[in-house]
Amino acid sequence: MVEFLKQLKQKVAVALVGGSDLCKIEEQMGELKHFNYVFAENGLVAFKEGVKIGHENILTFVGEEILQKVINFSLGYMSQLTLPAKRGLNECFSRVDHGATCHEHIGCPNQLAVAKVRLRI
Repeated sequence: MVEFLKQLKQKVAVALVGGSDLCKIEEQMGELKHFNYVFAENGLVAFKEGVKIGHENILTFVGEEILQKVINFSLGYMSQLTLPAKRGLNECFSRVDHGATCHEHIGCPNQLAVAKVRLRI
């Protein structure tokens, strides 16, 4: 894979997008020198050739007042939903919390589809 990335980088810009912070991505992927661009935290933090070139977050984008209104509305709305499974702090929208059983992890997406939860939202 490393050899392929070296060859590819000679022809085109190569980028990596990860959901974790840069340290975790480096831990998982090893050296990142094979990528021209790395987008950490689902693209909210951007690096070019190892140098940070951009950073964005929802707080700086919308401000404290609007963010709190969105969070309060969302938590209030979700607390009133009857879902196939609720465990801990995370409801079963896209995944089940770590406190769920293996059966709940596997069955959650199918249960959501049957209950049409996302459509109701």
